Amino acid sequence: MKFRWFVFPVLACALSVLAMAQPPAPDAGITGIAHIAFRVSDLDREIAFLDKLGYEESFAMTNAGKTTEVFIKVNDRQFIELYPKTDATQPLGWMHVCFEAGI
Repeated sequence: MKFRWFVFPVLACALSVLAMAQPPAPDAGITGIAHIAFRVSDLDREIAFLDKLGYEESFAMTNAGKTTEVFIKVNDRQFIELYPKTDATQPLGWMHVCFEAGI
């Protein structure tokens, strides 16, 4: 629980700072972070927690009526992606990061 209070605000601040930077030239390779993904034990609680910090749910993916992913908007180009824990063997926490790249 204490770890969550530290990680999400730090991550949100880092993504916000990256968004304020001037975008590099299109041929510059990696230009930023598009999203970072976490597996969480209680999806609704995490969404409510991030909502209290001022972040809103942007969209969600569902399969057979169950939510499989939720994207929380940090800014127009960056998101926090949340996956619910669906099996006891799945570890919680950081899953992956998706980079934005120039063409």
